[in-house]
Amino acid sequence: TLILMYEMLLREPTKENLEKQVLIADLATQLLYKNRQEYIGETDQLRLLSESAFWTHSAIRALSNMGDEAKHKTRAFRFAELNKSVLLYNSVQTERAYVFGGLPDSLVLKEKKLQEEKVNLKAALLEQLPPEEAKVLQRDLSAVNLDLNAFQEEIKEAYPKYSQFKYQQPSISLESLTQTLDSETALLEYVVSDSFVHIFYVDQESLDMHKVNISKNELTQVINKLHSVLSGYQFLSTEPKMSHQVYTEQAHYLYQQLIEPVLEHKIGITKLVIVTDGELGHLPFEVFLVEGANQEYDYKKLHYLINDYTISYAYSASLFEDAIQNASTQKEKAHRFDGKQQMLALAGDYEAKTASELEYLLPAYQVLRKDLQVIEGAKKEVELLSKIFEGDFLWGAQANEHSFKENAPNYGIIHLAMHGVLNRKSPALSALAFTENGDSVENNFLQAYEISQMDLNAKLVVLSACETGYGEFEEGNGIASLARSFMYAGVPSLIVSLWQVNDQSTAFIMKSFYTYLKQGMNKAEALRLAKLDFLQQAQGISTHPAFWSPFIQLGSSAPLELRAKSSSTWYYWAFLGFLLVLVGGLFYRNKRAA
Repeated sequence: TLILMYEMLLREPTKENLEKQVLIADLATQLLYKNRQEYIGETDQLRLLSESAFWTHSAIRALSNMGDEAKHKTRAFRFAELNKSVLLYNSVQTERAYVFGGLPDSLVLKEKKLQEEKVNLKAALLEQLPPEEAKVLQRDLSAVNLDLNAFQEEIKEAYPKYSQFKYQQPSISLESLTQTLDSETALLEYVVSDSFVHIFYVDQESLDMHKVNISKNELTQVINKLHSVLSGYQFLSTEPKMSHQVYTEQAHYLYQQLIEPVLEHKIGITKLVIVTDGELGHLPFEVFLVEGANQEYDYKKLHYLINDYTISYAYSASLFEDAIQNASTQKEKAHRFDGKQQMLALAGDYEAKTASELEYLLPAYQVLRKDLQVIEGAKKEVELLSKIFEGDFLWGAQANEHSFKENAPNYGIIHLAMHGVLNRKSPALSALAFTENGDSVENNFLQAYEISQMDLNAKLVVLSACETGYGEFEEGNGIASLARSFMYAGVPSLIVSLWQVNDQSTAFIMKSFYTYLKQGMNKAEALRLAKLDFLQQAQGISTHPAFWSPFIQLGSSAPLELRAKSSSTWYYWAFLGFLLVLVGGLFYRNKRAA
């Protein structure tokens, strides 16, 4: 009925009809939100979020056609936030409800246990199992869902304050958001619909809305071309002229379409927080080209967006605001890591195993394990950190999944140098590959669903692995990646990669990143300077953005207090010299294979 009414209003785009379109869209999103509260299955939630996207896009389009008044832009921005990483936002709200909702600890533990059983059963059903075993698991999942439904109904009745926190609809206060931004920072939020891209610009003083006439299909093609040339080391080496042309054309086009209209007349802005949408989450905006390129193949001379701005990323404005406010109120705790140890760093070991050593694994994981190549730079990364910072640094057999699960909650910074395994068909089964140690309980593939169930206290997780920020886009829920799983686990800030990374460039960038972080810089600026340092000293093909731009900073960029070992000075300069020699001999054949 609502769709029929909406389609009738589209025939005459008068101001009155545009307002009615917004009212219908508002009603539809509210009804879909209420319907979502009746479902606990993620599949049903995602289906309803996909339906909600139609209405949020419709409302934004109507409001953008109603004029440039502040009230229209504010309403449109509220609709944009209704479909940004909603399930992750709900997870954050649940944790807040546990703290402020008055729910007894025993009931908190009961709900978490039921949720964990549900997640584990759903993940198990994604594996290739015998039909009878799958039926048993499906019956168990149905039983857990019934128990969880009954439990949550009881809680709603007995603890209304808890329910109020947990089930409130995502809502963004523009006034509150602007107060979290300093005078040099702007937030850019993108909404990709079938025919347009709407871009919201927010700084301390203003909210602007821009509509770009580019279809979703056209944008996806450009994104795929650029991501392909950035991640295609072989194409870069075998077709340098073609790869240069594709890169420079697409990177400049995206700047012209997505950045220039928004920042053209903005003065004093040096920091950008990017909230992406759709496949835009597969790209580092730092590589967009402010100016077009000629046929000269010197990548050092190109005018990248990173030359002008420090860029960080957020899943939504609501989550960004929450992270900033939490970092502010918990500043002392954050610096002291809540009394936990400073750093845990692990390097995976991928020495070949015999068939008998792997026979305890499911066949699919045996194949995965055999395909993992040794990462020469991983151990060196962790050894370097061990010589400079306080904490625990593990490689070889010690860098196993069981050890990580047992000890990870005790650290303020977690650094993982290992293979990432992307599962495009079932994102919940994407994993980090730890050292194989024959554990009969853990398979040493820490999967996304397992990460999301952990309770971590780290203020920063650095995933020095392949494609940890890459994944399939889920409408209303964002990019399904390993990075998002760590956000579910309570981590406010991550450094993640968008494609397969190069060993030597990664070693240099990570070393430089931690050096700047130790000097008191915020995470986004530390990563920016590390990339620029690499570009400045790199030679030949290694100056290409494929080598220096895969890592991005997600979430809170607030600085951290890093304690260096008193005896680290000699190691610092010695290793820096070693890295300069090492990076000079970069070869694309050393890329990490996911």
